[in-house]
Amino acid sequence: MKLQPGDLRTIIDWTLVAVMLALLLILAPEVEALDDNSAVPVLLYHSRTAGPNCDANDTDVLAFERDIRILRSRGYVLQPVLEIVKWRLGLVDGSSLPERVAAISFDDGFDRDWLSGIPSRVRYPSYPCADLPSVRGIAEGDGNIPVTFFVIASRVVRQGIQPDYFGDNWWQSAERHYLFDIGNHSIDHDHQSITHPLVDDDIGATLPASGHADNRWRGEDNPLRWTNYAAASLAVEQSAQAIYSRTGVWPALFAHPMGVLSPYMRNTYLPQYQAQHGTLAAFCTEAGTSERLVRKSSDRWCLPRLGHGVSWVTGDDLNRLIDGWL
Repeated sequence: MKLQPGDLRTIIDWTLVAVMLALLLILAPEVEALDDNSAVPVLLYHSRTAGPNCDANDTDVLAFERDIRILRSRGYVLQPVLEIVKWRLGLVDGSSLPERVAAISFDDGFDRDWLSGIPSRVRYPSYPCADLPSVRGIAEGDGNIPVTFFVIASRVVRQGIQPDYFGDNWWQSAERHYLFDIGNHSIDHDHQSITHPLVDDDIGATLPASGHADNRWRGEDNPLRWTNYAAASLAVEQSAQAIYSRTGVWPALFAHPMGVLSPYMRNTYLPQYQAQHGTLAAFCTEAGTSERLVRKSSDRWCLPRLGHGVSWVTGDDLNRLIDGWL
């Protein structure tokens, strides 16, 4: 069959397109990915923390706003905490993540995580912080920052810590939002506001959970007291169930209150009863591990997190930390 002039032109055009695509593939820069030798920072804040100067050094939501800009300026891409955990466990390949990643978490579940206009004067009557932004507002407005909120599950305990501003009516909205996840921060944090045996009718249990191990029915901010199955399962599994009842999603991650865990939790309950508590991994802080960054070798039940106010305060502090990471 004879080629017509138009046919030849079409063949030449498509040949040129194929050559150009081949050149683009050859010349395209190689995309760097997170390899198995990488170390990932997971940062921790508390939106309830507002200091006397109401600035980024002593007020955590303002520190969060400052720090995400610093991280980005240093080449970090913010990823969900759960994605970092999946990478650590080998559930996702590092090729699905950028070479330089970090993750953000907030603990306790104070309403400022989700709502703006929460008055700091409730906690600090003399402090000048008036209309602080919410974590949600910053995350949505500053380029879509994923955040995990680790919440205290017992409504009775949260209201004892601070009435009116420790609700759970926003948890389901947060869990359904593409940027946010709700994690488990225990049933009661072994919080010192618990001064006597406290019955939580929602979960059908007496708190603190630690009282089921040592018969001391007061909170001591000391989860090292969770030394048997009764205490640990109330602190973790029943807490997860309470969170699930409000969000419709079982929390995959647990954050140890005060950043520490008992030998029973580390060696027995978390690894041996995973079918019951349904937790994928758990996080410590500087108080519970000498590690500072999540690595492939990090303890699954005591992954490291770095807390604002402990590992760094100022923006210069954070930049110096990053210098050491790179």
